[in-house]
Amino acid sequence: MLIFDWEEADIGFPFFVLDKLLLARDELAGTAGEAAIPTVYLDTVPWGPRGRRERAFTVAQYLSPIRYAAADLRFADALGWDPSGQIAGWLALALRRWEAARR
Repeated sequence: MLIFDWEEADIGFPFFVLDKLLLARDELAGTAGEAAIPTVYLDTVPWGPRGRRERAFTVAQYLSPIRYAAADLRFADALGWDPSGQIAGWLALALRRWEAARR
């Protein structure tokens, strides 16, 4: 399977996009192959040993909501929107992930 994702066509850390894909996957629970997404992605990315890629992905999951909150803030400022709801949601997700990691 090959996926072209042009929604966020910029240069950035690809594990952030993977996190957003996994959030969408959660909405599509039960779809064939959903559990394989992180495995296939980490197998395909050609950077360093597998353990380092897994660690980078884990760190990206902690930082990704903060990255998207900042992007939403810039986007909303440019369009004159109130981004407080979206930003609160992203930051709540970041806190839930940090708390889950501390257990």
